Formats: sequence, C-alpha cells, structure tokens
Amino acid sequence: MLMYTLTHTHPHTRTQTNSLALGGGDNNIHVLDLEHGVFKAVLHGHTDYVHCLCMREREAELLSGGEDGVVRMWDSRTGGCVHCLEVHKYEVCARPQHGKWISCLTTDSDWMVCGGGPALSLWHLRSLSPTSVFPLSGCQRHAAFHQDTVSLRLAAGDTPLAPTLTL
Repeated sequence: MLMYTLTHTHPHTRTQTNSLALGGGDNNIHVLDLEHGVFKAVLHGHTDYVHCLCMREREAELLSGGEDGVVRMWDSRTGGCVHCLEVHKYEVCARPQHGKWISCLTTDSDWMVCGGGPALSLWHLRSLSPTSVFPLSGCQRHAAFHQDTVSLRLAAGDTPLAPTLTL
C-alpha cells in the first residue's frame, strides 16, 4: 500500500482540506479525511495494482500510476478522472521487454516525470505530450524533482547508483 497526503485550499470558500490518498492492490485510490477519520472517496479507474501517487498542487490534481500502464489525473475536489495517459503506447517511451507498468511519477505542476516499464520520460502536462526520454537502461522505482534547482533526482532503480538528471 502507498500513501500520499493531499492538502488543498477550496477556490471559493478558501478552506483547507487535509486528506490522505491510499493506493494499492484493489486497483483503487481511497481518500481519507484526516480531520474526521473517515474515507470520503474511492477513485475507480485503474484495472490493476496502483504503484504510485503524487499531487499536482496548483491544479489540485492527484496523479496515479499503475500496473495497467496508465497514468491517471484526478480532480482531487470531485474525484473525477480528468486525463488518462497510456505511456507505453507512445513509441518514444515504449519498452515492451520491460512491460507497461508505471512504478514512479513526480510533478512540479507544469511537468511530470514517469517511468517503470516504459522509459523514464518528461511530460508537458498542458499538452499531455512527452518532451524528453531519459537514456537509462533499467526500470526506475522512484523519481523526485529537487526543489532548489531544475534537476531530477532518481533513486531505487535497477543499479546501486542514484543518477541526477538536469532538465
């Protein structure tokens, strides 16, 4: 099971919502209201295990990646899926020998990096298109943007090294 804390401010009431998103083997994302201790939503859409979650802060969107090879973008206010990317279907990202599963994703609101079976790639979120594919041989398990610079930190791949890529 994986978890991600969601905090966003409602655009009209300016109230803050604190939630915890949980994904795992039932193919769903469960959203827990941290103030009241109750589950307030279940996001249905993945057809296999959910591997990773991250928050697109400015857009109040939750991103999820799974064994089904899909990155879904969810409106965290309504629970609706607003975009669905099948990364393995893009020729520049496809690596059939590794499969289609998405094991890692990260975003800084304008950009997303995701990978797993498909090659680790940088996506422009407004156009929903890949802009760069990183030449790493193995399957990546974790990716994170470093906040101070325009760089991408990777960890837990198939090698003992954690490369830093400059964007």
